[in-house]
Amino acid sequence: MDKGECVIIDSGIDDDAGRKVIKALKQLGLKARALINTHSHADHIGGNAFLQRRLGVEAYAPPEEVPFVQYPILEPTYLYGAYPPRELRIKVLMAKPSRARPIDEVITELPLRPIKLHGHSLGMVGFEVGNVLFTADVAFPKEVLDKYVVLYHINVGEAVRSLIKVRDIVNSYTTIVPSHGHITTPKEFINTIKLNLNTINGVRDVILNILSKGSLTIDELFKRVVKELNVRISNLPVYFLIRSAIYSFITWLAEEGLVGIGCEGGEVFIKR
Repeated sequence: MDKGECVIIDSGIDDDAGRKVIKALKQLGLKARALINTHSHADHIGGNAFLQRRLGVEAYAPPEEVPFVQYPILEPTYLYGAYPPRELRIKVLMAKPSRARPIDEVITELPLRPIKLHGHSLGMVGFEVGNVLFTADVAFPKEVLDKYVVLYHINVGEAVRSLIKVRDIVNSYTTIVPSHGHITTPKEFINTIKLNLNTINGVRDVILNILSKGSLTIDELFKRVVKELNVRISNLPVYFLIRSAIYSFITWLAEEGLVGIGCEGGEVFIKR
């Protein structure tokens, strides 16, 4: 990279977020060398198209995430299981399409070292920059945990492994920068990781306890978990995010041999 150049990590949820990035670049006198997406969720790629139009900057993402950046309809499609209704084709779930290339094409030219943090999404990465660790969405602050209770992870077992991975390396850095929450210290972030692990394990225990009383259809299990945890579902996007998150827990438990998944009489059943 040349002097006066910088790398943009994620672009926010919409054009307004992109405008804030451009304003910051002007204030700092910097030129964007590349736009890096840690993963393809709409709140991280929603400003891509705007920044590409205004700055002519190329976007790069982990290989697993590139199709979702280019074709954002994929996110509400996999949540819904078919072409999604209009209520799911909104900016919190579906960004504007943007160009994207695999991060491997550019990473050796940049002062960043990617760290695989899969689980929240298929191929999410964080970054090491000197003594700074950018952790993307590996962990969420307490206010987010309290609000949603059932955290969205497409692969919750992998998300747990990523949390443990960061916990084990975080003291090698002086500054931790999460996507959600404030810039913090390693000690404070370890506490955040503990809160995230406790929240995930709490949901896991609730599912196992409910199933200890007998097998349930997958829909009935979803209803009971939501009721037991007092999860507030106020709209369709939240419903499908929570449902997908609980399905991810079922997969995790099934892969550990703690529950079984079967189909009887046209319904899907989950049992211990």
